[in-house]
Amino acid sequence: MTTRIFLTTAVALGLGTTEILYALGQADRMAGTALWFTPVLPAFAEDDARVDRISDDTPSFESVVNRRPGFVPTMFAWMIGDQGAVGTRRQFADLGIPAYVMPTDCQGKDNSVGADGTRLAPFDI
Repeated sequence: MTTRIFLTTAVALGLGTTEILYALGQADRMAGTALWFTPVLPAFAEDDARVDRISDDTPSFESVVNRRPGFVPTMFAWMIGDQGAVGTRRQFADLGIPAYVMPTDCQGKDNSVGADGTRLAPFDI
């Protein structure tokens, strides 16, 4: 049996987060994407062509919330965190928008050290 989750609308921050949503069949529910370092995987090229790219780099908080997302996931704590480059969880929560940081970036990792943080322990799903 295949389980499919359904989102309202999402703005995905980061290539990895975006590709996960594509893999879950959510491209038609995405209001935008941002923060790209490389091209999307060929398997997701068709989905990606239908989703607006807000920015190749770090988008502004306003450009994300102007898409009226019901969910904002990211692959990096530096995007949505205490000193989030896009915004803080509190800023999104104040607007009623759930924000999610992938556990690969917030479990067993010190994001205050190094450009992308330092893994202190292996990630365990």
